[in-house]
Amino acid sequence: MKEPISILHHMARSGGTLISKCLGCMEDVALLSEVHPRAAAPQFNPLSQAHAWLDIDVPAAMKAAKLPESLLWADAIQLIYNEVRRQNRRLLVRDWTHLDFTGVPWMQPTYELSTAKVLGERYAVNQVFTVRHPIDQWLSLNKLSVIEGKLTVPQFLEGYKAFAEKASGGTFIRYEDFTADPQAACRTMCDALGLNYDASFISKWSSFAKLTGDTPNTGAGRASRETRIKPLKRRPVEADLLRQFTDYHVYWESLELLGYESSKPT
Repeated sequence: MKEPISILHHMARSGGTLISKCLGCMEDVALLSEVHPRAAAPQFNPLSQAHAWLDIDVPAAMKAAKLPESLLWADAIQLIYNEVRRQNRRLLVRDWTHLDFTGVPWMQPTYELSTAKVLGERYAVNQVFTVRHPIDQWLSLNKLSVIEGKLTVPQFLEGYKAFAEKASGGTFIRYEDFTADPQAACRTMCDALGLNYDASFISKWSSFAKLTGDTPNTGAGRASRETRIKPLKRRPVEADLLRQFTDYHVYWESLELLGYESSKPT
């Protein structure tokens, strides 16, 4: 029987950093943040994160396991998994899902859950998806300097729908519902992920910093500035941009998949 592993999926700028802070600060959780089989940048290296954030002496663990200096990505996760288990903690893998469903500017999207596919060969995967209304997500995503001007609304919506199809087939939490009742949402996610729910997260999340995606210089630092979880007001939407969404059938199909209210003309 395969050992269980927990994976959290969300697209960029959908509230994933805030949600990851809440789950990652729980007592028994060890978080790897935005890791992915095709992510090459040092900050997304799971071994580097484990050494810096999870109190794992990676060189010693590799030596004890008689592993080579260069490991396959799945072997690195397995090493971390085993070490975390020795700590009597539970590993939570925060997937860098952006690469699979948007890709820009690093690669072409595959519309497949690559992390779950690779880890599913070794583990029984427990998954949770978190989502955000596509217009709100787009408004936030398009403000990032690495994205601005490089992604069209149709490209974004094609990836959004592909992700919505995956999410709607499993356990998913809408960001809007999470901000309205974070305790209930986190309990639901912990149950689905096989994690022990720790209610004290509500007083600890704002100071949790052992994760990616929460640095002000990326324009993604809202979660590091806030100390209270609350629903956000929707930013104003220009009429032309709104038409780009509402004229595209994929937009309406995505809303239906994720249970968002819509006013599609009949």
